[in-house]
Amino acid sequence: MQYYTIFAQSLGYPGISVYLSIQKIAVPTESDVAVVTLGTGSAGILAAQLLKLKCKKVFAISDSAASLKWIEKEVKDVIPILLTGSRRPNLLLEAIFWIMVYYLSL
Repeated sequence: MQYYTIFAQSLGYPGISVYLSIQKIAVPTESDVAVVTLGTGSAGILAAQLLKLKCKKVFAISDSAASLKWIEKEVKDVIPILLTGSRRPNLLLEAIFWIMVYYLSL
């Protein structure tokens, strides 16, 4: 029981949600491509870190240049996508567009 208490205290509720979602629900493989929105703060950043360990590519989307700069420095090989202005309602469509542009440029 003490193991779970230490685990819960170190990750917090957002961390536990992300960890269990990735480990038990999503179960990504090495051939998967993941898209993470960093607008969720600590949960998004933790998700990007955990997914980078398991996925082929991870795209990080945020409207904050500071978040993307930090994640780019701390988690190597994450592809940042900065969204600004009034494009927030079309976040998913724009993310898909930039991911297609990335793959077409390879």
